[in-house]
Amino acid sequence: MKVILKNISQVVDRFLLFIVVSILFVASLFYGGVDIVVWNSLLATIVICWFFVLFKNTKQNILQIPKWLLIVVLMMFSYMILQSFLLQEQVLKIPFVMQDIPLPWDISSTTTNQYEMHLAIYNWLLPILMFFLIPQITYTKKQTHFFLAAIIAIGFIQACLGIVQFLGIDPITYLPSIEGRVHGTFINRNTYACFISMIGVISTAWLTKLVVQTVKKSNKKNIVICIWQSRNFHKISILFISTMTITLSIFLSVSKGVVLSFLVASLCFFLLYLHLQKITRKQIIYSAKIFIPLILIFLLYLYLSTFHNIYERFSLFAEKGDVRSQLWEVSANISLDYPLGVGGNNFYYILPVYSKPYLNHYHYPHNDYLQFLVEYGFVGVLLFLIIVMVWLKYAWAIRDECVLSRSLWAGAMASCVVLFCHAVVDFSFQINSHRLLLAAVMGLLITRKKVVFEAATKSSYLILVLFALCTVFVSIQCFTFVCGEYLQPPKVFDTFYENRKLSVIKQRKWMLHTVEQLKIAHEWNKQDPHLCYKIGFLYYEASRLHFAKKIELLKQAEIYLQKTRKTMPSNYKVHIYLAKIYFEQKRYEDADKSMITAVFLAPYYKGYASEIAKYWLKRWQQTKEKLYINLIADRFLALSRKDPEKLERILKAWSKVAQHYSKEERWYGVIFPKKNDFAIRAAKYFLNNNKVNIAEQMVKHIKDDFSTKSLLQGHIAVHKNQLSIALDNYSKVDIDEQSVQEITQILITKKHWNEAVSIAKLSKLENLSLCLAMVKKSLDTNIPLLKIEQFLVQCGTKYGKNADFFYLRAVISERKQQLNEHITYAEKAVEYERKNFDYLMYLLQSLYKRKMWTDAEEKAKKYAPYYANPFPLYKRISYSFYRYKLNKKSLYWAKKAQQTNNNDFEINSLIAHLKKEGKKEKEDYE
Repeated sequence: MKVILKNISQVVDRFLLFIVVSILFVASLFYGGVDIVVWNSLLATIVICWFFVLFKNTKQNILQIPKWLLIVVLMMFSYMILQSFLLQEQVLKIPFVMQDIPLPWDISSTTTNQYEMHLAIYNWLLPILMFFLIPQITYTKKQTHFFLAAIIAIGFIQACLGIVQFLGIDPITYLPSIEGRVHGTFINRNTYACFISMIGVISTAWLTKLVVQTVKKSNKKNIVICIWQSRNFHKISILFISTMTITLSIFLSVSKGVVLSFLVASLCFFLLYLHLQKITRKQIIYSAKIFIPLILIFLLYLYLSTFHNIYERFSLFAEKGDVRSQLWEVSANISLDYPLGVGGNNFYYILPVYSKPYLNHYHYPHNDYLQFLVEYGFVGVLLFLIIVMVWLKYAWAIRDECVLSRSLWAGAMASCVVLFCHAVVDFSFQINSHRLLLAAVMGLLITRKKVVFEAATKSSYLILVLFALCTVFVSIQCFTFVCGEYLQPPKVFDTFYENRKLSVIKQRKWMLHTVEQLKIAHEWNKQDPHLCYKIGFLYYEASRLHFAKKIELLKQAEIYLQKTRKTMPSNYKVHIYLAKIYFEQKRYEDADKSMITAVFLAPYYKGYASEIAKYWLKRWQQTKEKLYINLIADRFLALSRKDPEKLERILKAWSKVAQHYSKEERWYGVIFPKKNDFAIRAAKYFLNNNKVNIAEQMVKHIKDDFSTKSLLQGHIAVHKNQLSIALDNYSKVDIDEQSVQEITQILITKKHWNEAVSIAKLSKLENLSLCLAMVKKSLDTNIPLLKIEQFLVQCGTKYGKNADFFYLRAVISERKQQLNEHITYAEKAVEYERKNFDYLMYLLQSLYKRKMWTDAEEKAKKYAPYYANPFPLYKRISYSFYRYKLNKKSLYWAKKAQQTNNNDFEINSLIAHLKKEGKKEKEDYE
């Protein structure tokens, strides 16, 4: 009877081992198992596996799990559940302070997204259950080797896929293609490289074990002959190919953090191996003679193929720094404000309250230990460290009794080192495939060879019943999560913005139809705040298009967005849309509170700053209270500080509002930080828009840059026609090419041609490019053409001639109606730059105007071969002939365009139209 039970137990273990390997493989296929449908399916599968294990233990119990380790893990899991209750009412601390703006509203919000926190708890169940499952099913050498071989096979498949992607072919169609990047089936190269690095270390350890065993058993000195003649030749060959492929793929990924982690783990493996095998100096020297040449050959290959890319990435990091340091600083500030944490998966929602706008899209701080500190607080980090220390102590204590051999034990431990090191600079612990692989390897390291079997007791049945109840609960939860996600229409927001091109009625129908689909998904998973937000958002947008049902739709939008706010209180978008709804319902006080809360939840976010500013402007127009103007200024301040690239757009919006503010000086101080770069750019913007008075105010804020200040004061004097003051200011400027160009351009704009020429000559920086820029600018003003032409000829004689020179001569000749010279100069410009499309089109247009059709076609045929893609040229020529009603010539060039690109809708339509016109002409002629 005992033999039968043992055989049944082994069959069940093998089946479960196959399921566990399948779980790892599936997790690696879909973004690392982060998709909610994938990880819930994996969780349900692993729970069912545990049900089988516990059922088996009712017949014969296996004692493999150390009690202390089980206790600390349960303590950690219990703390996560307890934290979900403690944080429900945790008040948000707001570090952002508005400048000199007293607010009449109380800003209050809680910190934690309850739904995401609950999902995080379910997420952590996956690796915990895997960690304790592995010792129950891999207690024999055969099972362990099968499991490791399967893991290496998964790594080899991923490595081969990465190499194929490096060669420019991406066979993975269900993932977004990342051109020129090695990423396997993961979303980025870092997570991909970390996953295969863990497997690469294990593969290296197994290869080392087999090679050393073979050399020890053989009497021959030549290692190649030893391996060739050994029984393990096939295993060594497979492992060697796998190890080299995986290692090559790691370096091809060009991931800085993973490369360093892999090298550290390799060193750890080497030291552990030496310690465990108790290798003498003579053996080390002998082994070095064997392995060092092979390692050097492989490193040379890596250097020639990939090391230059890695070196470039490291040097770029050293030169420009990295965004990680800023994320770490923000994470440290958050953790000090919330010692108990903000809840699992809540880093993304608390980040906008503290960070700069270009950091808001980061879901992780790129340091798993800091993220753990932010989300689970100091207690969570302490419990995590205790778990690692207890596990490490136990694994070290049973290293000689472990089911893994010494070499494989060292390799498995080094494999864990990869993930623990990489977690310092990335988010490996947040990827389910990485968690599962780490849990599996950690589980192997605490699995004993000699299994202690114990007779089943009544407690075994009790545990089974309790676990069955938990299994039912977890499975139902997983089913609701999966259904809620699966039944949703894909990419709701992307489709919404695409459909804005449709008519109002079609947009409205699509929105209301999508809402009905989302409601079906919501019936399955009523806890999901993202679903509620989508429904509320679409109801609000539909209300803007459906005037007959506007009030009803706004009420529905309010109901769903309020549900979202309860579960997801720190999401600023929810508060913005609630404010808009309250405003439409004329509940202005509620609207103001919601909008100001949104500001404090994402004070630096640029995406909605202009929308919020528009809302405050509406409120100012209603009430004429200066508070709202100050709030507008605050939003522009956030934009100007954090998004300097869009300063011109901000200034344009600001200039419309500025007229409502009486104290201009204070207004400038509120909107713009008193830094030179913003003041200079603002002054230039206003000068270009002829707003001289505002530009003067901005120049006053320039400090410690006397040269630039004098330059701008000179520009202002030119705008005021105070030429002597302008020249006096220009004399104080530190002259360089850029400043000379600015001065000459503004003088020419105000028709001070002689002064511009004299300044260009006196600066001693006059060259052909400066002269050509001056001529181009002068052609836009009413300066006499004779003066311009004389200056241009002198510059050409002095500094040489190029395509731009002849193009400008052609333009001047055309304006002087010297048609022969005009075409001659235009052709010379094309000859100097045969690939310049604009110059060729200018020449052809000149020929069209003179009705020189044959010459135009000859020039087009002459210069077309110089273009890599002549399609735009053929297309433009065909349309030009069509405008002049030369249908045959137009059809000829349209067909040439079609030969180079037969998918262009416009050209295909033109050819069809011209053919119809040709048939009509024939019929009319007949």
